[in-house]
Amino acid sequence: MMSILKRGCFIRFIFLGFIFLVSSCAYYIPDQEIMLAEVAVEAARDAKADVYSPSLFSKAEDYLKAAKKARRDREFEDAAKFSLLAKQYAEKAENESVVKYEQNK
Repeated sequence: MMSILKRGCFIRFIFLGFIFLVSSCAYYIPDQEIMLAEVAVEAARDAKADVYSPSLFSKAEDYLKAAKKARRDREFEDAAKFSLLAKQYAEKAENESVVKYEQNK
């Protein structure tokens, strides 16, 4: 009789451990990455990248839109990847815009 009770407790312990492991592997939502990409795109816009570096700026905006869509679709790995690309393109666009602006002075 006692071994049946012990086995029941052991099974409950294993089940609770499994639930804990599954819950600790929750998805990472890349909100911070998307926010940083938004800030980078806005900084590029402020530097007139849409005028001086339109192709890079357009890619940055497209990747930012893709990141937001991926987050809505709960595709968090894609959202993080697209956010990083948006930030990189926005920074390149901003730098190119500043250089071209200085050359046209």
